[in-house]
Amino acid sequence: MLQYDSTPYYKSVFSLFNENLDDSKYLIIIGYSFGDKSINDMVIDSFSNNEEKKIIIIDIAEPDVPVELQESSTYFEGGVTDFDVNHILSTISG
Repeated sequence: MLQYDSTPYYKSVFSLFNENLDDSKYLIIIGYSFGDKSINDMVIDSFSNNEEKKIIIIDIAEPDVPVELQESSTYFEGGVTDFDVNHILSTISG
């Protein structure tokens, strides 16, 4: 299994990913199945137990979202061309 801190490149990329997660109020996920524990852990650390942070999931099939993220996540069924942007914006703003 790839270790994200095994090379300077990955260490840098995932350090920036983590910083962006910490600084973000919203995370929009399109087509990710939550199959990577290391990435899931980074998202969990930044988005669980924080009511102000929201995750929007867009996919053709509802993914198996980690329990720690279920409360902050909203799922929209469909591909990237099948969803209504206005509906998503109203969901995250209200």
